[in-house]
Amino acid sequence: MRKSETLALPCGSARSIACAGLILCSLAGSRADAQTADRSRWEYNSGSIARSRSWIEETEKETHAFVETARNPVFVELFDPARDYTVRLYADKLLLRGGRGSAKRFVKFTRIYRGGWKGNDRRLGWEYERGSFRIDQPAAKSPTWIEKNLDGRQFFSQSKQTGDFVELSDSARDYTVRLYAGELQIRGGNTSVPARFADFTWLYAGHWVTGERRGRLAVFVDTSDAPETAKWAEAAKQLCEIWHPIIFDRLYPGSRAPARTIKMIFKGPSMKGLAFTEASQSKITISADWITKHPDDFGMVIHELTHVVQNYPRSKKSNPFWVVEGMADYVRYYDYEPEKPVPADWKKTYRDGYAIASAFLDWIQRKHNARIIEKLNARLAIGEYTDDLFADYAGAPLEQLWTQFLASERPKTTGKRR
Repeated sequence: MRKSETLALPCGSARSIACAGLILCSLAGSRADAQTADRSRWEYNSGSIARSRSWIEETEKETHAFVETARNPVFVELFDPARDYTVRLYADKLLLRGGRGSAKRFVKFTRIYRGGWKGNDRRLGWEYERGSFRIDQPAAKSPTWIEKNLDGRQFFSQSKQTGDFVELSDSARDYTVRLYAGELQIRGGNTSVPARFADFTWLYAGHWVTGERRGRLAVFVDTSDAPETAKWAEAAKQLCEIWHPIIFDRLYPGSRAPARTIKMIFKGPSMKGLAFTEASQSKITISADWITKHPDDFGMVIHELTHVVQNYPRSKKSNPFWVVEGMADYVRYYDYEPEKPVPADWKKTYRDGYAIASAFLDWIQRKHNARIIEKLNARLAIGEYTDDLFADYAGAPLEQLWTQFLASERPKTTGKRR
């Protein structure tokens, strides 16, 4: 688990340059086998730059270009920078979120089409009634690369590859980057960025990563106190195995999920409440009575699993309860089950956490800072969360943001659900 803020390529923050030297002490140097390895992913202290795929959506009337931004057992995620659309392709449906300009806007992932993967199990083509998505083969000659960190995503095109480096170009910012075995060098910069470099300049240290290198996750289930839950517990175990790396990537973009052992305990009638997590021990305890009455509530497992990923130390300056619980419900309602309505109780405030706090965080993300979840997570991970962060990250004090949120989002009619 990363315990520091990101240090990204310059994209509007001068601290990327000021703090660059700090990384050198914490990363390994040049690796001898890097020049002969499959150079498709380069990692640094708080992020990564990785080769991706370009996709094309084709219909009878239109063609749109996408970049693959995520791939996991649940979905393949694509991004259309021209329209600011994020698409998730599942085995049987397409969900869409975003939109700007003349493009229709979707504030939450919304099902647009039914469809499915075409051909083999490599998931390189997806078809629906009006058209299809496919890999853009001509674009493979000049691959797209994506940098992920707390400052967001930046897209590059590969312009050169030698035995010593891979060269990438960012036309939007007029940057040229060279990735070596042990360092990143940068040149250029236009008026949209605060830092410009007349010639190739060392920016920070990093290294090529070969293979998946995902940490091994082991999930142990204890149903001795409630043996009737064995079948449900096995499904919950499989869900954790799939979603743990997805949640980790959501909170720590560009990083790899570490090795971890999770224990899930199912308790009988004596247990009070529905579930709780002891994050420092990676232990989730679930009420057998609750799942008997709510057999479809696997979203609860995702909420508790998010707490395992969070595993925050005690905050030094304030009680972060509301944002911790709000983020866990955000992962549940906006990533795991986005088609379900968020059960926000409008009689409560964000200080109560959970669903209403998740809706508040989502609004801040849409209106003020697309990386608010990741940035808050980074501060929580080192015990330095404070409500004052919102003035910096979202441009206004927390209470002022809450007032604006209510004015914008609270239903006009009486009721608890949005």
